[in-house]
Amino acid sequence: KNEFDSIENFTYQRNFIRDILVDNDKLYLNIVDMNMVGGEMQYSPKIIVAKITESKENLFFEDFFTSNEYEVQGSADLTHGGGRIINYKNNFLLYSVPEFGSAAEKAQDKKSIFGKMILINKESQDYKMFSMGHRNPQGLVWDPKEDVILSSEHGPIGGDEVNIIKEGK
Repeated sequence: KNEFDSIENFTYQRNFIRDILVDNDKLYLNIVDMNMVGGEMQYSPKIIVAKITESKENLFFEDFFTSNEYEVQGSADLTHGGGRIINYKNNFLLYSVPEFGSAAEKAQDKKSIFGKMILINKESQDYKMFSMGHRNPQGLVWDPKEDVILSSEHGPIGGDEVNIIKEGK
């Protein structure tokens, strides 16, 4: 049970978890963070993390990556709310952040996290923009042997893409 259990009918608003990554003894979840502000729902990508214990009975999640940047209900499209988390070299995570449909212009804005690949240090949780201009990246893989990152991204009506991701591009 949570504060959003009153949402009726089938809706993307009920789908909070977007991706999962098990990394040694840690479980990372990519979720859609939802906040009600002044009667208006706001959405932002968020990563939470829990330590997997030997008992494997209870997981206690805490924030790992959060943002103060939100898109608002009515303009946000949660079908554009994908995102993936993968391990990347030198103790980093690579996190693909969607643009939630209404934030297309933010995908080109260096001050926004929307429509970006974010590189996050697992220890310090410091992050930086890795690449930008993404719409709704959902598939993400890094081939360490070839040092190539590939991402699949949904197009508006078809036109899906497979992209080679390069830092700073």
